[in-house]
Amino acid sequence: MATGFSICGVSAIAAAKDASAADEEEITYAIALVTLCGSLAIVTLPALRPLLGLDDHAYGMWVGASVHDVAQVVATASAVGGAAVTTAIVVKLTRVLLLGPLVSWIAWREGRHLGAPVHRFLPPFILAFVAAALLRSADLVPDSLLSVFADAKSLLLTLALFAVGCRVDVRRLVSIGLRPLALGLCSWAIVAGVAYVGVRAVSG
Repeated sequence: MATGFSICGVSAIAAAKDASAADEEEITYAIALVTLCGSLAIVTLPALRPLLGLDDHAYGMWVGASVHDVAQVVATASAVGGAAVTTAIVVKLTRVLLLGPLVSWIAWREGRHLGAPVHRFLPPFILAFVAAALLRSADLVPDSLLSVFADAKSLLLTLALFAVGCRVDVRRLVSIGLRPLALGLCSWAIVAGVAYVGVRAVSG
C-alpha cells in the first residue's frame, strides 16, 4: 500500500511484491485501492484546481506529486493540458526513480536479498524517458520528426486513458471491505495534502 501510493501505483506494488512477503489478498487490496483513488483523482483534482488557485505549472507539479500511476497522472493533467502535462510527467518520473532504492530497501529489511542491481527495479519507460531527453537535449532528434512524435503522443495518450478505464473493476472495489477502503482514501488524502503544501512552498 505504502509503495503504491507513494511511488507509482500498480508498477510499484508489483515490484514490492517480489521483494516482500505480501500475500495475494494484500496485493489485490493495494491494486484495487490505487486504481480507485487514481481514478477519483482524474475527476477530483481538475475540479479543485480553480478553488486552490493553481496555475498550469503548479497544477502539473501537484498532479505529478500526488497521483499514483503514470497513466493516471497523464489523464489528470490532460484536463488542463499544455505545461501542466509536461510538468506533471517530469515530477512523476522523478518519483518513479525512487522505486529502485525503495524496493531494494524493502528486500533488505525483509531479509530477501535479491542479489539484483537497483536498476532492475526501474520500469523500462523510465529508461526510455531519460534516453529520449538526452537525445533531444543533444540535438540528435531532427525537427522534422517532432510533429510525427507529437501525433504518436496523442494516440498513445488516448490508448493510456482507455487502459486506465479498463482496469477499473467495480466488483473488486466493492469486495475489499471498509477498513482497507478507509486506509486507501486516507492515504490518498495525506499524499495529496502533503504534495499541495510542497507545491505552494516551491511556487511561492
